[in-house]
Order: sequence, then structure tokens, then C-alpha cells
Amino acid sequence: MTKKTKSVLDFRICRPDKTERWIRLKVYPVIKGDKVEYLTGMAEDDSARKASIFNMQKVNGWKDSNLEILSHDLRGPIGTVQMLSSIIGKNMPENKEVQKLTNMISEISKRNIVLIQNLLSREAIDTADVEISKERLDVVWEVHQAMDIYIESQKDLNKDIKFTHSHDQIYAELDSMKFLQIVNNLVSNAIKFTEENGCIDVHIEKLEKTFLITVADNGIGIPRKLHPILFNKYTQAGRTGVEGEESVGLGMWIVKTLTGAHKGKVWFDSEPKKGSKFYVEIPLES
Repeated sequence: MTKKTKSVLDFRICRPDKTERWIRLKVYPVIKGDKVEYLTGMAEDDSARKASIFNMQKVNGWKDSNLEILSHDLRGPIGTVQMLSSIIGKNMPENKEVQKLTNMISEISKRNIVLIQNLLSREAIDTADVEISKERLDVVWEVHQAMDIYIESQKDLNKDIKFTHSHDQIYAELDSMKFLQIVNNLVSNAIKFTEENGCIDVHIEKLEKTFLITVADNGIGIPRKLHPILFNKYTQAGRTGVEGEESVGLGMWIVKTLTGAHKGKVWFDSEPKKGSKFYVEIPLES
């Protein structure tokens, strides 16, 4: 009696001209008794199908990573709106109309934050591929734009926020929006983990071929056991802020991902109850 058991093998051929072809080989061992008598089968060029699969994976990865980063960073502005409405309400306690409107703003903001929180909790988003579009920008000017709202709100936040720089202008090749995501994540984290009357210092230093941005605070610091996993995705290092702000453990992963996309590096120093200092170093030119 003769039996055939099919196996499918995929392999890649790299040509001398650097092009690649994918081959799908269907193998049929012909068995007589307990022995394989011979192999038969067919080979076909599978390059087009493989290219379609890889392209689909790339598009899905780009979509998922950008959706994740966008969703995470929407929490910041909405949280700021909620905070500012609360400040207005506290400053005008006798005005019933203002109280009514600020309560509505706060409630709407809260609902949207919950919606975003639910989106970010999906484990289906796994890719860190980020596409960036660089242009020559003045880093000092860019960071000033990000810092203005924090500095203007520092009295209401009960924190001392400062921004300094080694040069009035520092030019580098950056993706403006994604670079500001790095800055906002670091500064908002510093505010989140710094108690009232604390200090937050942001500084930009121009080096020979790179620039270095540091964000330092004298807040609650980061426990030693969390240091190795701080930049992981959905990390357990995500902690509740000093005023009860929740975390999904994505902020530092986003900082690392976007810094890496700029061919830069990020690291930090921190001690419990003594604060934290984050460093982001990015090349001035691609």
C-alpha cells in the first residue's frame, strides 16, 4: 500500500544583485510500508504573496503604533482642560453659572479620559514601528511652545517650573510633533510625581554633534526595583501620581520609541524621595 503525507516549506533566495525571491516547496514523501521510498513535489514562486503579507504587516504596525501613541497623548491635553476647569471653579465659588459650566467640562473630560484609558488597555496593539518626517527646526523655540502652558499654570499647579538653555537657538533635524510628544511626556510625568511646592527644571544643552534635553524634579522618585522595566510597554512601573492620577504604563515606552526613531537615546537617574532626572540626547543632523 502506498501513502503520501504532504509538507510545505517556505524559504528565501538572495540573488547576487541583492534582490530576493520567496519559494514555496510542497513535498510529498512516498511511503511504502514503513520506509520512505522517494520524495516528490513541486516548487512555486511565492514572492508576490509574501510581499503582500509583509506590506500588510508594516501598514498594520504603523497604524497600531500611531493609534496607541495618539491615544496616550490625547489624555494629556484633556487632563489639562479638566485641571484648568477645576482651577476656574475654585477661583469663582460664588458664581453658580461658572460652577455649572466648569462641572460640565470636568465631567466631559473625565468621560473621554476613561474612553481613552479603555482603548489603551487593549493588548492587541503590539508594534513600535513609528514613521517620522524630519525638518530643520530650532529646538529652543519648539520646547518653548511646549513649556509655555506649564509655566503659565505653575502658580495654580503649586510647582516651580523653569526652562533654561545653553544657546538662544539650537538647530536640529526633528519631527516637530513627535519631538514635542517626548517633551510633554517627560514634563507631565515630572508634574505628576512632584508634590506641591516642588521644583521642575527643563534644560537644553548643545553638544558637539547632539543636543541634550534634561527634565529634573525633586519629586517622589522611582523605586530601584522599577528601574530595569521603566521603559517597557504596559510596564508595571506605571504608578499613581501624587494627586491620584492613573497610569497605563505607556509614557516612558513612548519616550523611548520616539527618541529611538530620531536615532537618539534616553536614560535617567532617580532615588526614592529625592526626585528624578531624565536625559534625552538626539543628533543635530541625520
